[in-house]
Amino acid sequence: MLGIGVLVLFIGGLALIGGIVQRVRSGRLASTAFAKTGDVASKGSAVAGDKGAISTEGRVVANGMVTAPVTGTDCLFYETIVTATWKVGDASFTERVTDERLAAQFGVDDGSGTVWVDASKGGDFDTKQVFKKKDSRGLMSALTGKPLTFGDRGFSVPQGLRVNGKLIPDSAEFEVTERCLMPAEHFYVNGKLDAQNRIGSPSWTALILSTKKREELMASTAQWSKYLLMGGGATSAAGAVVAAVGAMMG
Repeated sequence: MLGIGVLVLFIGGLALIGGIVQRVRSGRLASTAFAKTGDVASKGSAVAGDKGAISTEGRVVANGMVTAPVTGTDCLFYETIVTATWKVGDASFTERVTDERLAAQFGVDDGSGTVWVDASKGGDFDTKQVFKKKDSRGLMSALTGKPLTFGDRGFSVPQGLRVNGKLIPDSAEFEVTERCLMPAEHFYVNGKLDAQNRIGSPSWTALILSTKKREELMASTAQWSKYLLMGGGATSAAGAVVAAVGAMMG
């Protein structure tokens, strides 16, 4: 019973953390300066807030797409992550081998002019997971040094990789995940104005790109914050009671 109580308490704690994160996000959405795309592009810092924080929204304008390396998906931005996991005795190790990101040149225009977006560093995007798979080398592959491949396009993970000074053994299991920001009609953008009057990633938080409109995103975020905080509080309280009863019974 004690174990059940601790588990419920842990789940409640995670919900509370999620609620706090959503509340902070909601506050950011409400407080960030909001301007027309043309004004952001032409007036720059004159319409931005503290530290260059700015938000806007409009129709997506793109100068072509980028192609994701594992799936060949044409998109505005992709992130391909390769993670290795292995054991040495009773010790487990996990290392991120690759975190490749690439963004197309795109912007938003509400009819007043286009402001360009620098999404190259990634952020809080409405991305779609297009690939996720785990695999490890077989004995023959390890002996011959043949690369481990993922997807129909032959995305490869070579042998003998070193990450943070650690040699990844042939027994390691690799997980490849690919996420893409797909073309959309509309984006809400919340980030930091750079020297070229583009909106990019702030140093203190993540660039936000959402297919929801500003008011819709603010309402959704506030609602999630409320539900998670209420649910997390109730779950944590119930877990604490169950754990206390279990401890007394033990």
